[in-house]
Amino acid sequence: MSSTELKFDFKYKIISGECNNFDKSFKIIIIGDSGVGKSCLTQKALKNIFDESYKATLGFDYSTLNIKIEDKIIKLQIWDTCRQETYLSLISNYYNNTALAILAYSVTNKNSFENIDMWYKELINSSVHNIDIILLGNKIDLDYQREVSTEEGENLKKKLNLKKFVECSAKNGFNVPGIFI
Repeated sequence: MSSTELKFDFKYKIISGECNNFDKSFKIIIIGDSGVGKSCLTQKALKNIFDESYKATLGFDYSTLNIKIEDKIIKLQIWDTCRQETYLSLISNYYNNTALAILAYSVTNKNSFENIDMWYKELINSSVHNIDIILLGNKIDLDYQREVSTEEGENLKKKLNLKKFVECSAKNGFNVPGIFI
């Protein structure tokens, strides 16, 4: 089963650099196992770069992505989290006031997919209300190493009653930055 490209029925433009005048601001968190490409996704969306060398996020990484939709400037605050025990008690604090949670796994790592249930329960148990949740399978550029089918992702989306399931590649940019928009 192949991935579908995200398409929008509105035009948008990414605004480079810092933008202090914006109409709306939304907090987005990316959660999932270490090594699934959360930081790479953010860097691809923000700077259109991909760094082959893996560097684990320590604690939290915060970035902003500014986009213009029609005549409105939207500031997306993107929080990339880690799952180290040292920071576990702090992570749930960052779930507060979140508009969108991205549950990320690698299509080349079945264990990261199986752990999505744990991430989902942690998110739901953190008392976050009115949050949109996207299930995201990353690393589709490594299809020859795939351990999780697109169909399995679709089935998990239905099981968890999520609004959207998307597959992407932080390396080649497929569906990035659309996942944030």
